[in-house]
Amino acid sequence: MYKTVIIAGGHGAGKGTQCRMLAKRGDCFHLSTGDEFEQLKNKSEESPHELSTLERKIVETNVNGNYVPDELVLEFLGNCLQSYQEKGLYVPNKQLLLADGFPRTEKQRSSLEKSGLLYVTSVILLEAPKHLLMKRMLVDRKDEGRNDDEFAEKRLRKYEELTLPMLQNYGDKLIRIDTTPPKGMDNSKELVHGLILAALGLEQEDDDVA
Repeated sequence: MYKTVIIAGGHGAGKGTQCRMLAKRGDCFHLSTGDEFEQLKNKSEESPHELSTLERKIVETNVNGNYVPDELVLEFLGNCLQSYQEKGLYVPNKQLLLADGFPRTEKQRSSLEKSGLLYVTSVILLEAPKHLLMKRMLVDRKDEGRNDDEFAEKRLRKYEELTLPMLQNYGDKLIRIDTTPPKGMDNSKELVHGLILAALGLEQEDDDVA
C-alpha cells in the first residue's frame, strides 16, 4: 500500500498548482490521473503498437464513449506507480504520494479502499466560492481556446453532486483549506501552500516560497 494524501477540490481550486509545488520539494510525488490519461491518449495516437493489453482496453473503451471500469483505472494507476518506481522517479518509503483526480465518486472511493492500492492518511480539500471557481475555470477554458459557460457550470455541478458527498466519508481525515485570496491579493497559492504544509506536518523550505 502506498502512503497517500488525496488532494481534492473543484476545477480551479488549485489542485494541480499545489501538487506541483509540493512535488518540487522531493519528499512528495504527484500522481495526476488526468495527466496519466492524457499521456495514454497521446501514446495511442503516436505509438499504438506500444500499448499494453490493459492500455488498449482503456483506450478502446474511451473511444467508444463508454465509462472505464474502476478496476481498470486502479490497475492502470498501479502500473503507472510501478513504472515510476522502476525508473527511480518515485520512492515510496521516502516520498508521500499525492493523488490528484481520484477518487471522484463514492463508487471509486469504495473500489480504491477494497483494492488496497493506497493507504490514505489525509484528504486535503481546497475550497473556494462557486463564483471564484467558475471564474478560474472560464479563464482556463479561454487559455485552451474555448469559452463555454455551460460546460463550466456542468462540471462544477457534477463535482458538487458526486465528489463533495464522497469526500465527507473520509471523516476526520478530511482537512478543509480555503483558497480564496485575502483582500488586496491576486492569488493565495503561497498562503495555501503554507497551510497544506502545516496540515501535513511538513517543514517549509526556502524553495516553497520561491
